[in-house]
Amino acid sequence: MNSINIAGRLGGEPEQKNSQGGKKFCVFSVAVRAAHQNKDEPGWFNCIAFDAVAEAVVEYLHKGSNVAVSGRVQQESWTADSGEKRTGWKVIAHTVTFGDQARQGQQQATDNSTPPDDDPFADDDPFAT
Repeated sequence: MNSINIAGRLGGEPEQKNSQGGKKFCVFSVAVRAAHQNKDEPGWFNCIAFDAVAEAVVEYLHKGSNVAVSGRVQQESWTADSGEKRTGWKVIAHTVTFGDQARQGQQQATDNSTPPDDDPFADDDPFAT
């Protein structure tokens, strides 16, 4: 089973994008404090949401918002500008629950659509810098 649940704060403004095929999505990062660490250094999770979930995240959340994300983890690989091959992980958000700072009453967004059989963003790297 590939399932992840995280809760934390948005590290920046969610960024809405469109794939080459015209599908809407947004990318955002969530800072999570590890329960077993006394450090102020958070763990960071790169997240991506699609369709209605993406629209709700962009509309209601902002940097610093409390958020809980449920979804699945997906590995990604890319080549950095330096030519070095890199590997990372991202959270494909299925449900995003908004915390106490969500704007005007929207509390949760859920993706009820069927996930695509193939990765529509295989050529898009929403986390590339």
